[in-house]
Amino acid sequence: MNVSPLKSTGFFCDLIRFFFLVFLSFSLYSCGGGREVPSWTVAGYNYLEGFKKSYMGGNEDHADLYFRRALEEIKKSGDLETLARAFLIRMALQRAVLSRVETEEFVKIAELSPNERNETYFYFLLGETDKVKPNLLPGYYITFFEALSKPDALQVVRSVGSIDDPLSRLVACGIAVEKGIVSEDLLKIAINTASHMGWKRALVSYMKFTVDFYEKRGKKEQAENVRARLKIIEK
Repeated sequence: MNVSPLKSTGFFCDLIRFFFLVFLSFSLYSCGGGREVPSWTVAGYNYLEGFKKSYMGGNEDHADLYFRRALEEIKKSGDLETLARAFLIRMALQRAVLSRVETEEFVKIAELSPNERNETYFYFLLGETDKVKPNLLPGYYITFFEALSKPDALQVVRSVGSIDDPLSRLVACGIAVEKGIVSEDLLKIAINTASHMGWKRALVSYMKFTVDFYEKRGKKEQAENVRARLKIIEK
């Protein structure tokens, strides 16, 4: 069954809300009922949802297919801001699982169609806090952003733990790791979040990072414990 991003009471002019639903809290402007919803918006949303689930679950082939199809749908509109946000979504997932963040496509589009909110989230994902406009971030990231900017490792952990949405929480964990603000408690939050959601790719990534984290600190017993669990999970 397809997932529709629309509410039964009508649909929203801000189509970006469909594609950035997990990551950014946009202001929604009601267009009223009775108007036909463009098919590319629903299809694009569903493909991006499929991409998210496949990517986080570790099914690379399916994830790539879903993402390509999402891009095809969005391109039907010619809306570069929406297209840029699709690439931001991919960047956010890559950050959430500690993978290399691919920026090239977003940068190309941003040069043609600048958007402050897009650029703020872009720099936020890269951990370049000096270029972020915090008033353009979702409210649940503000405390985390403040802790990240100081930086305050203890407050980073507390603020990450207070983020309700699991994916947004993992994105924050990934940004903290990128900034080098890493602690045992932060890694536990990431592992527990990925485990609870069944996101194997994220789980394995953070467990591998945790093994390295313990080994660098001479905690051989803890490292071996995580490594043993990892071998079972990866079989």
